[in-house]
Amino acid sequence: MMTTPTFARTKNRPREPQRTHARRYACQTNSAGFSLFETLVVLALIAITATLAASAASPRSSSARLHSAVAQLVADLKETRMRAMLTGAAMEIQIDGDRYMVATADIERTLPKRITIESTTETIIIDPHNIAGQLEISVSDGEASAIVEIAALTGEIRVRAP
Repeated sequence: MMTTPTFARTKNRPREPQRTHARRYACQTNSAGFSLFETLVVLALIAITATLAASAASPRSSSARLHSAVAQLVADLKETRMRAMLTGAAMEIQIDGDRYMVATADIERTLPKRITIESTTETIIIDPHNIAGQLEISVSDGEASAIVEIAALTGEIRVRAP
């Protein structure tokens, strides 16, 4: 009688499926915590929300209001000058204490609280070919002020603080 070697008996046993790298470590990555990426995203959202809430809650300073009003005035003056050059017609800007209006372009701006605007004339006429003389518009908030100058020949707009 011939005996069969022990390794021959294992040949008929079903083989275990080979584990891949991902299957081998799958049980180790399924943890109950959060990933680093998820944590960073949540922290970024909290920081953005806190920043927005803080900026909305704090009142804007008077210098920020003044800067904003001057920037809007300069943008409107440049737009008015460009429209005058495109249409070939003179454009009027009427100034009245706390607001100004571009009459022919239907732009009316009311300045923020405590911001006033003054000019050497109540009506500024921007001619596409020439501006009659040097114009100065003063924008102030009681504490600080800025002067917007419109050059006589070129129509260049400059801002200076007195």
